[in-house]
Amino acid sequence: MEDPIHIGFLGGCINNQKGIAKDEFYYEVFSMLLQDRPHHQAVSIYLTFDTMVEKAERFMDKNNLDMLFLVIRQFPLMPLHKPFIKYENQQGGVSWALHPALWQRKLQWSKKLTEYHTLNEYVYKKKSRFGLRDLNLLAGKLMGLYRWAPAYVMQELVKVADLCARKNVQLIVLSTQQFPTSLMGNIACKKTSYYIEEQCAKQDIHYVNIIHLGEEHFAKDKVHFSADCHRFIANVLYDAFETHTFANIVPRAKMVHQH
Repeated sequence: MEDPIHIGFLGGCINNQKGIAKDEFYYEVFSMLLQDRPHHQAVSIYLTFDTMVEKAERFMDKNNLDMLFLVIRQFPLMPLHKPFIKYENQQGGVSWALHPALWQRKLQWSKKLTEYHTLNEYVYKKKSRFGLRDLNLLAGKLMGLYRWAPAYVMQELVKVADLCARKNVQLIVLSTQQFPTSLMGNIACKKTSYYIEEQCAKQDIHYVNIIHLGEEHFAKDKVHFSADCHRFIANVLYDAFETHTFANIVPRAKMVHQH
């Protein structure tokens, strides 16, 4: 009997999207495409980029992964581009801070900005396409944060790639998506996606860029992808898995048997 492959999806949509059935999410469609091959699948999320590496390691170890799909999340990208950052404090309220890179240009983040962070994205609140958040993002662009932020994300991504190499886990990175409800946020997502694509090619990290999927691929809320787009992404990831990755995977159960 063929040993199962252990596959994990970290980041991306979790199964609370309005209007999408559980079996329509891209990772569920991917699992159906892989139904003829024994496999176990796990799904989780990271909240911020400064916790992504630690979360990835725990996720890989807990689920004994052979294969990791890592999604560059859209919402944690936004604070990296803003000079004035709203964050959750110890009392459960909201505080404000200046971006740490305004004091020193090191690729470091302040722990206090994420220490009490939750999954409260406020994604269903209707917002103007160009509002106060976009003025904040525009100020960040003028201050050089649109160069700093992609470099910081790439730094953390390389750490995950190194971790996967040490643990013999195959890695495929899925880009962030567009941000149709925010003019400056959309620019930030596109710039980050293309920068990471270029750097991943240099680092030999397998990267799937879906930033070209425009507003017509989104659900009515213009925040999440439609069911059709989830199916499209699942097929893109399946093709990447089949073409570039599957031949290199030795399921962990088989590795144990060989030893």
